Parts: sequence; structure tokens; C-alpha cells
Amino acid sequence: MWGVSSHYASALQPWTTRTSSIQVADTAVPAMIKGIREITGTKTRLSAKIAGGANLFPNTGANALDIGAKNVRAVKATLTHHEIRLIGEDVGGST
Repeated sequence: MWGVSSHYASALQPWTTRTSSIQVADTAVPAMIKGIREITGTKTRLSAKIAGGANLFPNTGANALDIGAKNVRAVKATLTHHEIRLIGEDVGGST
């Protein structure tokens, strides 16, 4: 069994600055898939567990600042797109 981890700073990377970053949900998952497949040498079936996604600014009333929820939605969409089964999650909450 292999494992990888990434801490997301943003849900999506702006199209004007597209690079492969492991701190952005929409580019980190493909990079991790590629890395695992390079290590194993096979196109193995992958599964994922996710954690985090807290609202760091719960008392501001500004939903635009709920980056944690955006990251959770983005990583779930990316996992679905790459046909990776989500087998566990501990997400949400506040600090």
C-alpha cells in the first residue's frame, strides 16, 4: 500500500498561471496519481481519504472566505473526474 498527502492552499489555480502545484486541488490530485503510478509501475486502482476543510474565518459572515469548503468540493470533484473512490473523510468544522 502506498500513500501520498497534500495540503491545499487553494481550490483551483487561476487559468492565467497554470502550473502543476501540489498546493492546489485541481493540479495536486493528477500529480499524485502520476507519482504513484510511476512508483508502482502499474495503473493500479486508487482510493482516497480526505481530511481538513475547516472554515478558518467562521465569524466574519463572508462565505467567500470559506476556502476549506471550496477545497473539499474541488478535491471531491477531481477525485470523481479521475475515478478515484473516496473511502473516508473528516472534513469541515471551524478552528
